[in-house]
Amino acid sequence: MPAATPTPSTTLPPIVLVAGAWLGGWAWDDVVGPLRAAGHRVLAPTLPGMGDRRDEDHADIDVTAHIEDLAGWLQEQALTDVVLVGHSYAGAVATGAAAALPGTVDRLVYVDASVPTDDGPLVGAGPQLEAMQAWADGFGGRLLPLLPDEMLRARELYGADDLSDEALQRFREHASPFPLPCMTSALPPGTVAGASGIPRTFVRCTRSGPPPWWTDADQRRPEDRYVELDAGHWPMWSRPEELAAAILARAEQPASGG
Repeated sequence: MPAATPTPSTTLPPIVLVAGAWLGGWAWDDVVGPLRAAGHRVLAPTLPGMGDRRDEDHADIDVTAHIEDLAGWLQEQALTDVVLVGHSYAGAVATGAAAALPGTVDRLVYVDASVPTDDGPLVGAGPQLEAMQAWADGFGGRLLPLLPDEMLRARELYGADDLSDEALQRFREHASPFPLPCMTSALPPGTVAGASGIPRTFVRCTRSGPPPWWTDADQRRPEDRYVELDAGHWPMWSRPEELAAAILARAEQPASGG
């Protein structure tokens, strides 16, 4: 007989997993099991226009739309004491949702993530924006297509050299083009300040390009926690057990403990 699914504890905090660009809730499948086995209620919503919501109209999808959607979903679920996990781009979305719902999110976990330091766009004017815009031109100038293999495997970018052929195939089958305005639109006013008091854990994937927060000591707080994984940008596929352990270490520590 298959093993019974553990009944979620009513005392352990719920864990919400939000995947980054091109992905949906499906991306966390290998991580959900270990988290639930530890007794947590675990949910992995998909943001508008991505994953199983890829057919939604992309015309008005930007970072604010994603934040509002996640915040609304958290309210519908009536969740409290949430450990909110944001991967890659979704780090900004998690920050915005936490700021929009004071008292709902007790802990933030950033997995190789974008961590906003101001309420501007994640990508401003410059070579990076120009490259993204040129890349999106083939999709009407609004959608970023799926990453080519050479970008996936580039150590200075995503470092996906640790992914199996099966994991890469899963990415190709389930990922979807990503709305460029999510990267270029400004965050809602008050996002950074609104989330400033929430304890944070940063999971740094050492095979991936260094995110700004990892090298900028000015953005660190004494209570912040840092974990390193020998993984590329998608540890949910290459190191799911280790990633789950890093999330649990934060989830099982009192939020007031920093």
